[in-house]
Amino acid sequence: MSSGWGLRALHGCPKISYDSKLASDSQKWAEHLASTNCMQHSKADGYGENLAFQMSTAGASLNGREATRNWYDEIKQHDFNGQNQPGTGHFTQVIWKSTNKAGFGSAFSKDGKKVYVVGRYKPAGNIIGYYADNVPKPKKAPPPSKQK
Repeated sequence: MSSGWGLRALHGCPKISYDSKLASDSQKWAEHLASTNCMQHSKADGYGENLAFQMSTAGASLNGREATRNWYDEIKQHDFNGQNQPGTGHFTQVIWKSTNKAGFGSAFSKDGKKVYVVGRYKPAGNIIGYYADNVPKPKKAPPPSKQK
């Protein structure tokens, strides 16, 4: 989890603690997604949820750290105007200042060519009316993404 929390520190957001219940529930949902080959959010309330998916004919390879960096890279579309913005919800959940717990799970499809990653966060972020207080601009530039 350290990679994502280093990204939070760039914004002056506190560290998040690992939550075994969120991780266990994330793992179960990732396994469900992999078994159904369907990418959809769970219907449970009380937490924020980010999903990631990767497919490769050579075999998928994506973990929570890489997924978190991919979610964070949505910063490129965010203008920090204190409001919800389409296409940046994963990023804003990752750095949401009042979130203090997280857990992650991942699962591969039977053929190993697809991987699903689930991140769950408490308390949930992306609450309308609270963006200005919870999504601060970075205090220094984030490191470059390793994506091609």
